[in-house]
Amino acid sequence: LTWTEGLEHMLASGRTSAKNLESTIGRLTHMSMVIPNVHHFLSRLRDLLWRAKRRHWIPLSPACADDIRLMKVFLAQAWKGVSLNLLAYRKPTHVYYSDSCPFGLGGYSTAGHAWRFQIPSDLRFRASNNLLEHIAAIITPWIDIIRTDIQAGDC
Repeated sequence: LTWTEGLEHMLASGRTSAKNLESTIGRLTHMSMVIPNVHHFLSRLRDLLWRAKRRHWIPLSPACADDIRLMKVFLAQAWKGVSLNLLAYRKPTHVYYSDSCPFGLGGYSTAGHAWRFQIPSDLRFRASNNLLEHIAAIITPWIDIIRTDIQAGDC
């Protein structure tokens, strides 16, 4: 069976075994050499594998079936080819650090540019820390963009 046929067989039967899951996860992990973000989508399949080790067969949850369908899309993309820009290592030209808490957020670059923002007391705890972290991660390189310290081709 090809990798895609194995996934299709798993979807059609609606169930799988621990041995089959182990093989499938191994194959998909190999695919991550070409498409690195695949690892993120294997967590539910790994959880299913852990539960399957105590049974002979285990049914696929709808979420796992969706992940398998997504893996078929990734396999098709890997078959077509992937941009070499995703495979080549480049040493970063700019490195940024940012952080947040309910009282404020800030960041700095290795070039020495720093910033901070204190959240007014009446606005504290109104946004999740994840949102504040995301905002800080956007603002920190934005400082260099405004200062025109980022050139075409920088990474």
